[in-house]
Amino acid sequence: MRTIMLMNAKGGCGKTTLATNLATWYADEGLKVALADFDLQKSTLDWLEARQQYEGIPEIQAIDATVKGPLRPARGTDLLVMDAPASTHGSTINKMLKRVDTLILPVLPSPIDMRACRRFLGELLDSGRVSRHATDIGIVANRVRENTIIYHD
Repeated sequence: MRTIMLMNAKGGCGKTTLATNLATWYADEGLKVALADFDLQKSTLDWLEARQQYEGIPEIQAIDATVKGPLRPARGTDLLVMDAPASTHGSTINKMLKRVDTLILPVLPSPIDMRACRRFLGELLDSGRVSRHATDIGIVANRVRENTIIYHD
């Protein structure tokens, strides 16, 4: 099973939006997908519940990862997408990255968000899985407008 986590210590950068969109895209492609929500706000779980009103769309398993215990996607799950909470720092990073294949960091194109992401990226690079290259990292510039100065930076 492949695992993807959306993480950034800064809130409001689009983690949940990207997590739900990735899960939907992979489910539409025919993969058996589970979506785990680590955030106490449970926005991902709320989105999955609202999604159930539509007929004829692929199922995505909902996992409430705020409760203690191991994540248990259904047998045969191809992809687990995980939505991490904001304010994740220190030893919690290592715990969350335990079995993550790909880590995606959404960042907004503002100087404040980019500086916060730079500091957080430093923490990630110090974590065991990332420093051993067991987890790949991708940064997504979210909500970028191509005709702005910050886009070119």
